[in-house]
Amino acid sequence: MAAQWKVGDVSIYVDKHDGGQDPVWGKLHVLDALGDTKHYSGASSERQSVAGTLYTSGSHSPELSTLKGYTQSSTSRTLTGDKGSLGSFKVIKVGFERKQALNVTYPVYRVTVELEAE
Repeated sequence: MAAQWKVGDVSIYVDKHDGGQDPVWGKLHVLDALGDTKHYSGASSERQSVAGTLYTSGSHSPELSTLKGYTQSSTSRTLTGDKGSLGSFKVIKVGFERKQALNVTYPVYRVTVELEAE
């Protein structure tokens, strides 16, 4: 059973959540040496991805429009899961696919939202 989560003001019934954070390593090639020197320079921002079902409340899918609008804004959005807030993130990508749903009035989408921590 998918849990209801929120990205900003938009509710999504999430069935997949994943994330990661990559370190930044600099590699220096030393002349006349047999090996490289590596230098740790910190880490990139934490990324998270949520995927699930988006039920809309109108024929023009206002919730999907809101999610897509988040990608054009510099404002961070709170990611709220089934156990509470997971932090503030920038929405960097929204993917969607319309699903056949005969038992509901308005469009239903399968969405994937990629987020990056500030």
